[in-house]
Amino acid sequence: MKIAVCVKMMTGAAVDAADAFLRANRTLPSVLPAFDTHAVEEALRIRERNGGEVMLVSIGAREGLGGLRQALGMGADRAVLLSDPALANADTAGISRVLAALLRQEAPDLTLFSPWSGDIDGALLVAMTAARLGLPALGQLRSLDIADGRASGVRQAEVGNHALSCPLPCLVEVNDSINKPRSASLKGRAQANAKPVRLMTLTDLFGDAPPVLSRTQIIDIAPAPVTRHPRLVSDKEAAAELIAMLRSHRILA
Repeated sequence: MKIAVCVKMMTGAAVDAADAFLRANRTLPSVLPAFDTHAVEEALRIRERNGGEVMLVSIGAREGLGGLRQALGMGADRAVLLSDPALANADTAGISRVLAALLRQEAPDLTLFSPWSGDIDGALLVAMTAARLGLPALGQLRSLDIADGRASGVRQAEVGNHALSCPLPCLVEVNDSINKPRSASLKGRAQANAKPVRLMTLTDLFGDAPPVLSRTQIIDIAPAPVTRHPRLVSDKEAAAELIAMLRSHRILA
């Protein structure tokens, strides 16, 4: 069984407000996001039960190798890192086009994601990629079982639990409550440096016809409007000020 784990390499904090939206071109040392360790761990457990291989798929700067080595140290077999300067301004839709092409080339039986990359909210990448591949996707699973050519699991909801199932191949987003990730051993860290990592560019994947990487443009960034005006009082005046405020709002008589 071939299992792919899509991981995002976080390469440092945002240096300004605009940088919060442009995270593919960072050049600081990378780390493996905490949420992604749950997806890696689940892939390793499935491999232990069913055999096969666990491969990592990542899109970002080549400095992301450090974070990939962390996941390889946990026990993943190999990694693919697509890095290209043209990705610097790619939006989520553009990344999904690239990721879908990568997964189509590798053809895994199961592709795992985490629900949050650790540096920006989104949660659309799984659905976009699955739609481009024409494959089913399961989201926010707190448990996962692979048997008889199907992926099954449970997703917690406000009104109870949802039991979900779909045939392989498919894409699955696992929640952080699904497992407790293992730590990389000293032996695993040493072996990680010898495991194969394939470095790719957009040309390697698409030839001379690269995909559209962005149809969005950041026009302006502004702080959220202030809708409340808090009032600060000293400790000695707090009780009297609170009573006066409650009376002014007719909460106390």
